[in-house]
Amino acid sequence: MAIDVDYARKQLYIYNRYSATLQKLNFYPENGFQNDIAIPLHQGLSRSNVKIALDWISNNIYWTDPAFRWIALQSLNTYGHYRILVYDNVERPTGIAVDPTHKYLFWSDVGSLPKIERSSLSGTGRKTILSQGIAYPIALDVDIASSKLYWVDSIRDSVERSNLDGKERSTVKRMTHTTFSDIEVFFDVVFATDFDSSLGGKVRLFNKDTGIDDKGWPVFQSTNSEITCVNFYAPQPTITGLP
Repeated sequence: MAIDVDYARKQLYIYNRYSATLQKLNFYPENGFQNDIAIPLHQGLSRSNVKIALDWISNNIYWTDPAFRWIALQSLNTYGHYRILVYDNVERPTGIAVDPTHKYLFWSDVGSLPKIERSSLSGTGRKTILSQGIAYPIALDVDIASSKLYWVDSIRDSVERSNLDGKERSTVKRMTHTTFSDIEVFFDVVFATDFDSSLGGKVRLFNKDTGIDDKGWPVFQSTNSEITCVNFYAPQPTITGLP
């Protein structure tokens, strides 16, 4: 139901809804998939729309849990040690994104007062950066190269973006009859997962600045099931050496 990748350490992290756990797998796609066993990192999550985000510099993983109404952090250097960062004045946290270069954590709340908030990576300095014209911002991503925050709103049927402080907001794409569930920005392209009851799950591709759907781009589609998450195995920017 959620996925993130650490390119340098060759690790794949997932949220397994059926076992309600965060799990880790060794990931070497250049050599083909190996029969590695998923290693449980954290057990006892709810079986709701949990999202995860990796800080590949500090080697920490964050997650939202809308059923337990909190945002949590776990060190990947010392397994078993985790901390609840945010638990007050949050109703249904869903989307989450990390910008370790600017040291920001972002999350969305789809409760009775939908909003997007920002804090430091330790949960301090919390502030609401977007609260108007938002209905169901289910997933977030940060485009570090352009210092932009992107999100999908599954009620407004939109892909939107703003500066990291919520200013200069704009709509990248709006489509009718869509059910967006996840978003990832890769170079100049926005990848957004969508579910259509007649067509099945698919990943839609848009230019991140213009929203133009280039018909020459491939569209990933599954006619039998929903595609709930998307991520990329590619080098990630660093500011410090890795352990």
